[in-house]
Amino acid sequence: MRVLYSDEDIEVFAEKSAEITSGVFIHTNVKNFSLSKYKGFMVIWGKLLIQLKAEGWRHLYAVPPGPAEEKWERMFGFKDSGLQVSDYKLMILEL
Repeated sequence: MRVLYSDEDIEVFAEKSAEITSGVFIHTNVKNFSLSKYKGFMVIWGKLLIQLKAEGWRHLYAVPPGPAEEKWERMFGFKDSGLQVSDYKLMILEL
């Protein structure tokens, strides 16, 4: 896994998959959350999207383990792909 961003409030990782070559899986670890931190992270997220697109990625994927994590992914633009991975929803964000 590659660290895309890390600070005292959040970590964002990208993981390549041998099965999916058009995108990477995004993992987040939220340590502290507030509305102001969310707004600040949206700016950082926009920069990460530009960086990933410049690297040639067309899709980002996420597999949220529960409803709270799915809500988090939706807040950042991910949508339900209609597919399942190990009984979890596969979410996608097209770049």
